[in-house]
Amino acid sequence: MKKIVNVLIFMFALTFGIKTSAQTTEKLVLEVDLENDALSMSQNIDNFFFESTKNYPSGDLAIYNGGVFQEFNGTNQSDLKKLGRFRGKIKTEVYPKEQKDMMTQLVKFTVKPEFTKAFTEAATKSLHASVLEAGNVEMKLYSDDKKPNVLYVYSRWKDADAYELHKEFSYSHEIKALAGKALASAPIIMKLGETKFAPMHDKNSVNPEDKEEALFFIFKIKDGYREQVIKRFEDHVANTHNEKGNLFFDFYTVDGADDTFVVHENWRNPAAIWKIHMKQPYAEKTGALLNEAVIGNMEDGMNFITEIK
Repeated sequence: MKKIVNVLIFMFALTFGIKTSAQTTEKLVLEVDLENDALSMSQNIDNFFFESTKNYPSGDLAIYNGGVFQEFNGTNQSDLKKLGRFRGKIKTEVYPKEQKDMMTQLVKFTVKPEFTKAFTEAATKSLHASVLEAGNVEMKLYSDDKKPNVLYVYSRWKDADAYELHKEFSYSHEIKALAGKALASAPIIMKLGETKFAPMHDKNSVNPEDKEEALFFIFKIKDGYREQVIKRFEDHVANTHNEKGNLFFDFYTVDGADDTFVVHENWRNPAAIWKIHMKQPYAEKTGALLNEAVIGNMEDGMNFITEIK
């Protein structure tokens, strides 16, 4: 194929609203020699995507759908003098679509005792509908073991847009309307920030014989301890995930509150945490640091919970 190609550089977004300053850590590159008669343009492109899929670690090109596409059509002026024609080559680079951060949130509701049954039923109805939303990754509803009028909703969303859409559904409006008269105080909303280890919640990991022990440990620390606590929990979480009695153990920062952290954990039975986990060397190190760093009594921040399904 012989073709004169003008010097053109095109840059455009495949999907409206995608910025051209997309991530550059991973890109797909396709080079097509316009003088190669052996393969058609479509064959070149097919081979490109086949090789890209095979070589890309996940084997999934979905992150490039809607990403930034850059095409460079080039010629060499010396070709005209030497060969009497131009040799053309098209180079195409495709960058991943700009990724949005997953959103994780914990909401604490303190309900007036006389409304506990009605609010729990409404929250359960909302739970069952919400987990069917395309943008929902996970949602759990808990009651406080010591305070039955206190409920917690833990939820994860593909991004903030998915959560905003969630608030528009009828069941979200219904529980919001009920909250106006049912809550004893304004809900406490915590947007959680993931640390080194993302949540690992295996829905099939609970055995019928398990007597689950779950809790939210919510605590505040003194000035100057933030980085030490985060670093300490990196080791703590990594080791805890290897314990046979642990179902999950998540450690979160709280957006807008640098002195506050949330631990969301679940165990097969009380013995797994109190007789085994708490006696591990890494748990003892964490405990020693928290004894120095935490404001107030640590036990006050331990909220034991039971999942409502």
